[in-house]
Amino acid sequence: MKGGFIMSKIPKFKTEKEEKEFWLSHDATEYFEEIEDVKKTMRDARPRKIRTTLYLAMKEHDKIRKLAFYNGISMANFIRHTISEKLNTPRLKLS
Repeated sequence: MKGGFIMSKIPKFKTEKEEKEFWLSHDATEYFEEIEDVKKTMRDARPRKIRTTLYLAMKEHDKIRKLAFYNGISMANFIRHTISEKLNTPRLKLS
């Protein structure tokens, strides 16, 4: 250590892209002594979902089950997607 000054191995980045490229090409374990802990609470960015009970006629249930299976998704996801699609059609939008 010359003159009591330790040169940082982590460069100062001008852009986020530059920083991303640096970390993609370097091993972060080599820089642990320079990295400081940051205490930050992360919130869940996923939209909140509320459970709803829906009663269907047997024919409707069977048709939804078949359509969901055909599309390779669960019934719940199929119903959620179908409702979301319908609610976002221009003529159904609420002002």
